[in-house]
Amino acid sequence: MRIVDRRPLGARLLDRFDRERPRRALLLRPLRCLYRVGFLLHERLRPGRLLPARPLSVVVGNLRVGGTGKTPVTAALASSLSAAGFEVAVVSRGYRAQGGGDEPAWLEQATGARVLLDVDRRKAFDGAAASGAEVVLLDDGLQARDRARLRIAVVLGRDLLRPPALLPEGPLREPMEALSKVDMVLVRREGDDPGAGELLRRGRQWCSRVGVFRLVPVRLVNTAGESFSLEELSRRGPCLLVSGLARPVSFERDALEAGARAVGALRYADHASFGERESMEIARLAEELGVDWILCPQKNLDRLAAAIPDADVVALESKVVWEGGDDPLEMVRESLSGG
Repeated sequence: MRIVDRRPLGARLLDRFDRERPRRALLLRPLRCLYRVGFLLHERLRPGRLLPARPLSVVVGNLRVGGTGKTPVTAALASSLSAAGFEVAVVSRGYRAQGGGDEPAWLEQATGARVLLDVDRRKAFDGAAASGAEVVLLDDGLQARDRARLRIAVVLGRDLLRPPALLPEGPLREPMEALSKVDMVLVRREGDDPGAGELLRRGRQWCSRVGVFRLVPVRLVNTAGESFSLEELSRRGPCLLVSGLARPVSFERDALEAGARAVGALRYADHASFGERESMEIARLAEELGVDWILCPQKNLDRLAAAIPDADVVALESKVVWEGGDDPLEMVRESLSGG
């Protein structure tokens, strides 16, 4: 499969250092030590401020630079809370792309919850409170100064087995010890990770409440609202995989395992806006490879389809499947009831 990686150099290097840990990464170790000192000083000089007790605030974040599955977990939790009868709002900070990137619109579509977009989390929280929300979910922001009442960290199973290094030598924004300060750790099991039991055991070395989940492809969807079974992948011809993700290899692996006949992959930066230059490149590569349709992650679907309106763009929809351990919905219920 032909792979064209257009992510920024820093993202590509971090990805490589994370997977292979080449010797040249050791040259960054002094900078890693400086980063750790700076992080600790920042924590001491600018301590966190708790958000008000009501509405209940719950942050779903991670320790590494993107790519753990925190947004699908946020969506799953928002959907579960809404189904249980709670008024839910989701706060998203918004990223590079104009209008906050692709995630806010996808979250609103996937959950039906109100999504507030603002770089000022406290301001967005106040807006959610004024709208009558009972629970405010903060998508990302584990390191933010305004601290949620409940803190959930989403980690990769392999990070529990082989902890990565801090920036810039590795992808961690804060050390693994930070897991001991959160209320729950949710472990994403993927690939060759051991079973849920082993991951629960590893996670509980850091936090008493741990759950394990997988992101499982369930169907194909398009912008017209139509859905198709995964069997459609084997019936269609060759496709081009296009993504704007922190860890595109995870999406590409899922697509291939689900049955996609991919002959190429284009990787763009997380929260890519897919402008004119990207749309021309995608169309050109599709023509070179002789493919007549494109498969992308669900969160990239709307922006990608808008960028190349004449193309047949379909998304691979995945859902969170819980495999064991503690349930974040129950933890939220307990906090709402004062337990």
